[in-house]
Amino acid sequence: MKKRILLVGDTAIFPPGISGTVSERGYEVNTLPRTVDPARVDWQSADVLVAEHSSGFDPFPVCDPARKANPSLPAIFVTA
Repeated sequence: MKKRILLVGDTAIFPPGISGTVSERGYEVNTLPRTVDPARVDWQSADVLVAEHSSGFDPFPVCDPARKANPSLPAIFVTA
């Protein structure tokens, strides 16, 4: 069973090509835009949340609902 990673942020930080590279190693990667509506994401099936944290983007409006929906979801913040 593949682990599911959700990337939230700018495509300059999470380029589209990352999905193929990581998938070969047993991970399913889904890239979500900064403008994602947290209510429309299936947080329960996610194993890891990786979010951009930069001066141009505050990830907490996305991450807080994600952690409420899946309290055991690890969150990693990447600074651009």
